[in-house]
Amino acid sequence: MGKKQCKVDGSKTYILKFDMHCKCNGCIKKINGGVKEISLSEGVESTDLLIERGEVKVSGRMDPEKLCSLLHAVTKKCVQIVAQTTLSEGHTATSQQNKNLHGQRLGNPRAGGETAPAPSL
Repeated sequence: MGKKQCKVDGSKTYILKFDMHCKCNGCIKKINGGVKEISLSEGVESTDLLIERGEVKVSGRMDPEKLCSLLHAVTKKCVQIVAQTTLSEGHTATSQQNKNLHGQRLGNPRAGGETAPAPSL
């Protein structure tokens, strides 16, 4: 399920996670309606619903906070951004991969950067 268009430079992909405590027909119908609403939003190029994982993958040039608010308003379920990928110059970088558990930015080991030391307990 999704809307497909050609990708434009500067487009980003966000993974939105929603609370899916049950998988009844009513909840699935709400989620499908919410994904349809965000697929019609300005700047959204494509959407991909992963109902079994409780995630929606959204690509385009849009405000992710507005997408979360819209999905929450339609579904009445808690929605959060779990990952962001930027497409630029032929490679992708995931912000979630560049942060450790404490939110400290790590260096790029392929570029010779050093990793941040672990916090003392």
